[in-house]
Amino acid sequence: MSTWRARGSVLVVGCILLVAACSSPSNPTVDLAKAESGLQKVIKKQWFPSLDVGAVRCPTKKIPRSKGKVSTCTVTVAKMPVEFRVVQTNGQGGIVPRPYEAILSKAKAEAFIRTNVRDLATVSCGTTKYFVRKPGTQFSCDVIATNGRQAKVFYRVVDPAGNIKFARNT
Repeated sequence: MSTWRARGSVLVVGCILLVAACSSPSNPTVDLAKAESGLQKVIKKQWFPSLDVGAVRCPTKKIPRSKGKVSTCTVTVAKMPVEFRVVQTNGQGGIVPRPYEAILSKAKAEAFIRTNVRDLATVSCGTTKYFVRKPGTQFSCDVIATNGRQAKVFYRVVDPAGNIKFARNT
């Protein structure tokens, strides 16, 4: 079973410590509202340098300081919402964003299929340039074999880094 390790236009998991400058040592909370713009810069630089990254929105604005505490935030990437987890790395307000969903490039997915499916004439994974999927979910692409037979090929997203593997075909 082959797996695609996506690079470039697909999430690359990394870990960068973002110290919430909005937190003072005497404040028992982390103010995610003040950290949102810093999170946006880290997410753009680390995961999406070639894509349009919009604002980060964290529904819970103030969270108690607690190492390992996880909050959910959403960032707009290529006009699509992508879910991130914000994890507290220490009790002093240090946080790190970690992707929860993969952003997949249609072109990379189609190239992966061309490489792994024999006797393939054409492949189409839809009309959008990118698509967002949670790990464990499937997506399908339409293929036409060189003998004219049409089928759907299903792939499963393995992780937030955008790794995919063959699931089944019809």
